[in-house]
Amino acid sequence: MALTLGVLAGGCAPAARPLSGVPTRALLPPAVLGERPQVMRFRWTYKDETFQATGDGAVRVQGPDRARLDFFLSNGMAGGFAILVGDTLTVPGIDLVKRLLPPVPLLWASLGRLAVPATPDTSARVDGDTLRVDLGQLRGSDASGADGRAWRVAFAGTTLSRVERIEGGKRIEWMTRRRGADGPWQVEYVHERGKRRLSIAVTDTTIVEGFDDAIWRRY
Repeated sequence: MALTLGVLAGGCAPAARPLSGVPTRALLPPAVLGERPQVMRFRWTYKDETFQATGDGAVRVQGPDRARLDFFLSNGMAGGFAILVGDTLTVPGIDLVKRLLPPVPLLWASLGRLAVPATPDTSARVDGDTLRVDLGQLRGSDASGADGRAWRVAFAGTTLSRVERIEGGKRIEWMTRRRGADGPWQVEYVHERGKRRLSIAVTDTTIVEGFDDAIWRRY
């Protein structure tokens, strides 16, 4: 179920296009972790200019704001893990996992939780069942004209489907999540300037009673 890698974007980040759709004052749907702990197993593929790898992994998720991600390289080679609690990401051990993972707000977005920094301005438009919202120093416009950093968030219905980080009107990096044709989640992270791409296809999701506290230890 691993996703096929597309051609990476060029070294120059693309311009953020103005928001499409009709202006709206609609509130953002809640984008939080579910109340019941769960384990999601997945296949992953990573590629940048000098390195590429594939493997298996698992993420253990516990609301409201805890996740542990384990990555294993194909062919039984080494792996690593990361612990995410609130806005703190800890990645002990080898550098492989540090190389794979996006920044904390985009990592949370991959799990359906919206956790971008607080921003002063908001612009929102609705197009069919898609709500797109820009957050940042917008100065009366949307993120395509923002001078500094902004975040662009998209919801498909009530589901968080995409988060982008925009700087100076350029789309620097983004995370998307969608249901595959057979149901499981498919997630993709791209850093445009860094020419980095991580693709994840969930293969199994299990609801559990809880986790041993030892999995959250940062050692």
